[in-house]
Amino acid sequence: MKHIVLSILAHVDAGKTTLIESLLYTAGTIRRPGRVDKQTTVLDDDIQERERGITIYAKEAGFAWGDTGVQVIDTPGHADFSSEMERGLSAADLAVVIVSGLDGVQSHTKTIWRLLEAAGIPALVFVNKMDLARRSEEDLLADIQAQLSAAAVPLDPEQIALTDDALLEEWDQTGEISRDHIRTRVAARKLFPVFFGSALHHEETAELLDALTDLAPERVYGPDLGGFVYKRDDAGVHVKVTGGVLEPRTKLEDLRFDQVKVFQGNRLVNAPAGGVPAGMTAVVTGTDLVPGDVFGAQAPVEGPKLVPSMAYEILVPEGAPDLGPVMARLSAQDPTLDIESDRRGIRIRLAGEVQKEVLTRRIRDLAGIDVGFSVGTPVYRETITAPVKGYGHFEPLRHYAEVHLRLEPAKPGSGITVEGEVDTDTLSPRFQAQILSALRHKRHKGVLSGSDLTDVKITVTAGKGHLKHTEGGDFRQAANRAVRQALMTAREAGETVLLEPMISFSIQCDSQFIGTVLYELEKRGASVQVQDDGITGSGPLRNLADFQNELRALTKGGGMLELGETRYEPSPDQERILSEIDYDPVADLRNTPDSVFCAGGAGFTVPWDEAPDHMHIPLETVRDAGYTPAGHRNSVVSEEEAR
Repeated sequence: MKHIVLSILAHVDAGKTTLIESLLYTAGTIRRPGRVDKQTTVLDDDIQERERGITIYAKEAGFAWGDTGVQVIDTPGHADFSSEMERGLSAADLAVVIVSGLDGVQSHTKTIWRLLEAAGIPALVFVNKMDLARRSEEDLLADIQAQLSAAAVPLDPEQIALTDDALLEEWDQTGEISRDHIRTRVAARKLFPVFFGSALHHEETAELLDALTDLAPERVYGPDLGGFVYKRDDAGVHVKVTGGVLEPRTKLEDLRFDQVKVFQGNRLVNAPAGGVPAGMTAVVTGTDLVPGDVFGAQAPVEGPKLVPSMAYEILVPEGAPDLGPVMARLSAQDPTLDIESDRRGIRIRLAGEVQKEVLTRRIRDLAGIDVGFSVGTPVYRETITAPVKGYGHFEPLRHYAEVHLRLEPAKPGSGITVEGEVDTDTLSPRFQAQILSALRHKRHKGVLSGSDLTDVKITVTAGKGHLKHTEGGDFRQAANRAVRQALMTAREAGETVLLEPMISFSIQCDSQFIGTVLYELEKRGASVQVQDDGITGSGPLRNLADFQNELRALTKGGGMLELGETRYEPSPDQERILSEIDYDPVADLRNTPDSVFCAGGAGFTVPWDEAPDHMHIPLETVRDAGYTPAGHRNSVVSEEEAR
């Protein structure tokens, strides 16, 4: 039996949940389709989802159509829950993007399309609410082709032929196009079949099911068990199996999967006899894995791109019980909340007001506490603009590790990548694995503001350990100090930069207010374009996050602001922002750039700018930083012991 994982995506209110109800009904999985307006839908079973009429948490269901097993993931459409949508998307083989026949392509639709393109996921388009639409199919199709892809066409041979010269030649010669050629082009994201219908009235849903089960790409998986986690909730850990077969009571290294279940309709049932094969999703218990984790033969997966870019402090009433367990539970379910808790309080990242309201209700339900939130502050990031070398040494008494590495700028949005170029004759594989693991699991902080480092490639160029005294934590200490030492060197050379979140937006308002609105946007540092249907542009999130209230005042209540995708760019106000943050990287002892050496039976600290003089491994080259390599000064190990 063929298996596919299908993700349903849409701008809010396009009819996503209604379409899923129609698919389940058409497939015979449910007897009666629910309605969002009557709060009777199968998947939106959370009380806040039903009250608000939106999807907040990704939901799943399973059904069969013909000889194909379909596992469908219903993802949130509201932009505040984009990270939840992105996690669900990570497990998909195929996507259906819903466009409202009333509104056409909207801003979040374009964000979804870009995510699908980046992930290489094939897509079909379902234009919903055609029973209510005032625009023609031709007009809506032209909108889709202009804003999403010119290769988005109905499943009509003549229109398909016009998307490719080879298909056009086949059509001219034979009067038809083979189904295999259509499948190949859909899988390669060179063709996006478009359907027009009404999910509420089940119009074109059977035809959509025929197409998605017929055109879904065939995946090839390896024999060794592997997979990754894309969601965690009260039911368990949701995984996509990407190799082998996952069975109940499976043990894999230090992991144990006790129960293994799959969705039948919207209910969880025990896995079929023989287990869950590669290509399917499952819900498992007995493990503490969180979204983003991998297991077995699965290589590391890329982290989410649509993470919240505003940070808030949670304001807890005086005398309230400890929120630690509740926040730990929320963090395990959604790591993008990035919850930090210490004696200064609890800090969290959120995407917008709706998510804040939902979280407030969730905390009240779980802990019986009404919390508030501070004024939000942007989540900054840092990167470098030129290659730089770093050196770290950690040698208190009976410990030893040294690491040399190179940092290089990487493409925007790539995060942190770690590689090694040390041969095993120079440094043992065990020691190399410890260094690489330490660098990959560290949340590296920049030296300008203490914000997360991003868009950097780290390459380990040399290392040394001691056969008797080196412990795993020693290489973690040396490697992290080497990164910080490199960043301090880059800072001195003016090669570090502060990145801030820039958000796209669209504004609709009466033409008489456009001049006033443009003036206010200019004051807030936004770049804008005036179009027939309003104003579009982008600007610093710190200046636009609260602009909706100001816009209402400027337009006498008639203006509407829609915030779109966030991306990180060099801050135009770096010096002013850094002066307000006033971060001292040397005083940050959890992320120190200094090294520790040993002499006379005791360890001593060497400042970052002097540390290269003391390294035991000869330096490859001399940077223009005023130091020279000094051989094996203060060495306490022999070459036979250290590799």
